[in-house]
Amino acid sequence: MKKKIVGRLGVVALALTLITMTLTGGTLAKYTAEVTGTATAAVAKFAFDLNGATEQTEKKTISFDTMFSNSYNDGKVSADASKKVVAPGTSGKVEIKLQNKGEVEIEPDFTITETNAGSIPLQYAINDSATAPAADAADWKAAADLSPTETEVAVSDTQTFYLHWRWDPKSTDEADTKLGIKSTLDTAELEIKCTVSQVVPAA
Repeated sequence: MKKKIVGRLGVVALALTLITMTLTGGTLAKYTAEVTGTATAAVAKFAFDLNGATEQTEKKTISFDTMFSNSYNDGKVSADASKKVVAPGTSGKVEIKLQNKGEVEIEPDFTITETNAGSIPLQYAINDSATAPAADAADWKAAADLSPTETEVAVSDTQTFYLHWRWDPKSTDEADTKLGIKSTLDTAELEIKCTVSQVVPAA
């Protein structure tokens, strides 16, 4: 009888040993490693130089002293050095240089406001060439109708634009003469503004 009990206890002990080994098997040594990573981004810089104006305000009013002159066509039109004039047959241009000093692509939007109570027949065109558009080109327009440029300026690049002007060649002799013989001569004043904006990347 004792032998049977001892035998059974042995079987129970063996079973408990096997169970214990199974439960504790997960604590055996093993290789393990943990890998982590981080990501950091700064805001891209928005900066430019437009004929000396910078990005510190959303809009800049730019003065172009060299746009008009007191003399044209080798002196065929010549006024006192203290004044600037326009006349039939005269034309000119002013250079506008936009330097992208930031980290995003940009584009300019030029707006010209003309104060011209005497209706002096001036026309304008903006392009990226020092050569004026052809005489019959559709680019020539009144200040209020001038189309915005669509030229983008890449990061670290510089783009030069030219604002051209001319006395409308289609103006009549009669209208031109009336302007030139007035006792108080009319004036035209331009206010040129440029809004520089980021070119938003496509999604």
